[in-house]
Amino acid sequence: METQPKNSTINHETATLLRNNRELAVLYTIAGHLNRKVDVHEALQEVLAQVTKLLGMQTGWVWLLDEQGEPYLAAAQSLPPYLADHPERMTGYCLCLDTFLEGCLEGGANIDVFRCSRLKNAERDSDPTSWGLRFHASVPIYASATPLGVLNVAS
Repeated sequence: METQPKNSTINHETATLLRNNRELAVLYTIAGHLNRKVDVHEALQEVLAQVTKLLGMQTGWVWLLDEQGEPYLAAAQSLPPYLADHPERMTGYCLCLDTFLEGCLEGGANIDVFRCSRLKNAERDSDPTSWGLRFHASVPIYASATPLGVLNVAS
């Protein structure tokens, strides 16, 4: 009878170790791509491609803040046609950017999931070109305490 709890503990520890190893492999891959690039936009595009691939996501995009603090689309990976074919839908402010700029996504631990305001009309109209996407995870990007932008991924 005592072996069952031990086996359960071992299985849990093994699963935790495997998950941690996978996370380290993802970080190692991303760091490797960042170290090979000099141009920020090229590096972002490379990293975004790797993040979406390694995490099994369909799409992703990165917003950065310019010198005036205005957001711009710095990188995108496999956007659904609803967004890719209509660049105007990827301009201006949205819920995740507003939340980030209000300081509600401070620190890397504050990853959040948003119902994408850019896709709400696609949802309302049941537009198939949105690939059924409704939500995305938003990861704030900071350099020390300075807000730089937001990385969004969706599947």
